[in-house]
Amino acid sequence: MRCSANVCMALAAAALAMLIAGCLSSQPPAVPSGLTADQRIDLGRAAAPRIEQEHGGRLDNPAVQAYVRAVGERVARSSSLSSWPYHFSVLASPKAGVFALPSGHVYVSRGLLERLETEGELAGLLGHALGHIIAAHAEQRAGTADELAAAAAGARAFRPGGSAAPAEFQGLGAVIGRLAAIQYTPEQEAEADRLGLDYMVAAGYHPAEMIRLAALFASMEGKGEAEFARAHPSPADRAAETRAAVSRKYPDRAGRVGREEFRREVLDRLRAG
Repeated sequence: MRCSANVCMALAAAALAMLIAGCLSSQPPAVPSGLTADQRIDLGRAAAPRIEQEHGGRLDNPAVQAYVRAVGERVARSSSLSSWPYHFSVLASPKAGVFALPSGHVYVSRGLLERLETEGELAGLLGHALGHIIAAHAEQRAGTADELAAAAAGARAFRPGGSAAPAEFQGLGAVIGRLAAIQYTPEQEAEADRLGLDYMVAAGYHPAEMIRLAALFASMEGKGEAEFARAHPSPADRAAETRAAVSRKYPDRAGRVGREEFRREVLDRLRAG
């Protein structure tokens, strides 16, 4: 049966939408280590308690936790791995820090939240963290393929009814230590910036907020934030590169900023608590 031009165009558009939806499915990207999705999730879940313990535990402020979680989930729904089991939490540490584990656990410290000014910056920060997860940056820095496979075998013991050999537990401990103190490369940071920009814009935020975040990241290297700078080294001309990407990809895009919302829901609550 022949179709009219309008009908054919509509069918083609529907087919394209289905293709795009398939590309944005829950399938994780190829990981150089060869880890499966279950292995990535097991490793990250095993490392999460270490991150929480070393950075003051979770912040005792349910309202701030809920706000950050809501923004994170909004950005995650617009990412290229939207159905991964993400968890967004705020840590109590006054030091600036953001942590992204293969399992989808994303942690932002109180100290870093207090340096932000808008919900858009928070969306960019969480999008950046999702970029690290989706590009499997932590796994690339945490060990060899054999070390990660052995550690994943040990991590299975944390599942209900799981078990592992003593050697596998030993290997898990070493990998957890590396995941908890991960240091990305400037190239990985640049890739996370690019991915995070796409995710936060797709979630409806103003792309200029990622420029502000990139400038903040770069400035922290010279403001006594040595620990943060080591873990997240700024690529050369970070803010300029982000500004160029925004001009090239989103020249006329507007979006949500959320300055008053962030002040009311985060900054005022942190000061009160």
